Amino acid sequence: MEMKSYTGRQLKKLHKYRHGKVNILDFEILRSQFNQNGINLSADFNKDNKINILDFEILRFNFNK
Repeated sequence: MEMKSYTGRQLKKLHKYRHGKVNILDFEILRSQFNQNGINLSADFNKDNKINILDFEILRFNFNK
């Protein structure tokens, strides 16, 4: 499976706290939504309507950026 690389600008649109970088607040949102399915989940970084390891990998790759 191909892992998309997100730019800082794209991630600002994706994560709930629009503070300019991906940080522990975004991790906490992902942790609280992990294994959930649905539309409009704020931690669904790859927009597949599931919060899973793929979203964590996107967060991990972009952490503190």
